[in-house]
Amino acid sequence: LSPASRFGLGLLGLGALGALGLALWPSAAVEAVGGPGASSTLRSEALVASSPLASAAQRSPSKAAASPAAGALLSAEARWRNRMRDRAGDRDLDGVLADLAAYGNGGLMPDHKRWLWEVTGLLALHPELCGPLAEAALDPARTLTARALVADLLANVSHPAALAALRGLIDRAPDDAPGRARLYQSFALVLKPDAESARWLAQATESAEALPAAVALGAVARRTDDADVADAAVARLLQGVDAAQEGEEQAAWVLGLGNARHPQAEAALVNLSASESVGVRATVARSLAQAEGEPASEALRGLLADADPRVTEAALIAMGRRGIDDRSAELILGLLDAGRLEVSAQHLLLSALGRPETSPEVVFSLAERLSAVTTDTRVRNRARDLWLRG
Repeated sequence: LSPASRFGLGLLGLGALGALGLALWPSAAVEAVGGPGASSTLRSEALVASSPLASAAQRSPSKAAASPAAGALLSAEARWRNRMRDRAGDRDLDGVLADLAAYGNGGLMPDHKRWLWEVTGLLALHPELCGPLAEAALDPARTLTARALVADLLANVSHPAALAALRGLIDRAPDDAPGRARLYQSFALVLKPDAESARWLAQATESAEALPAAVALGAVARRTDDADVADAAVARLLQGVDAAQEGEEQAAWVLGLGNARHPQAEAALVNLSASESVGVRATVARSLAQAEGEPASEALRGLLADADPRVTEAALIAMGRRGIDDRSAELILGLLDAGRLEVSAQHLLLSALGRPETSPEVVFSLAERLSAVTTDTRVRNRARDLWLRG
């Protein structure tokens, strides 16, 4: 049922850096937030890849120096470089490679979060080190776990040099289908994908690794700032959906469409909600979690009432991300009265009721009904607690 399980890929699933936060290279410096001593989930820190000031200075050094805006940018870039030096500390490439050899195969470094924080700072400040790091990950003595750690580091930095190293790592990684699929997942961490990565992934969707590449291509389509790149990526995903055999193969392409969060992708997802494949319908339901507009909401309600309980549960997972509206609440009341929500689905319903998008009136009515019909003590107690609070 779940192509995400088979390929190690989910809707923008995160890898080893999920608890660290993502590093981005936009066109202007942004103040740092968090640090190795901050909360377990650190907010993103924006990094500078190619400063507009540098380009201006190359064209006309005297004009760049005289421009107040250029001076402000110079100050911002200088502050950013100082932060990256502080963040990297005493880290250097030799030390990182030694750590990778000693601990990489297990996937955890001593003081792991601090290590991730400092190494990404080093790579951000010196993107020319990304290539040698990727090369070291290809050592036959390194495991998939070590390669995945390096892939996530490269994706986190998001500099063009880092993304080129990531593509090279995947190109040259050992021929092991599940392992190579895990490396594609790292593209979900890239917040500033370049056009070359999108083209490379689109080409990969025409290879034996089409399915993991399609899921990654969807993530790139969502994150790119280039509308033409996004449109081309979604067009390729739509071609793949049309050409794929209905079932698990098509469901993997649907995951890519769900990752893209693109108007054309969402329209295709709505159409695919009527698929004869349970796996495709369930994947569509989860993919509609962030979709907007009444057609998507209506499709999700239809999937909620699906005859297969696995599709219903997938729709409840989506509602756990977007909340439950009044019309969906009416459907759920009917499902509860008909005894069509199994205990696993009831737990998912409780999660959806906890979303701030779900109105107090919906929480009250559904929690009351759920507490009355469930046979599970834990569900009943949680539902009553919601009902009393409502």
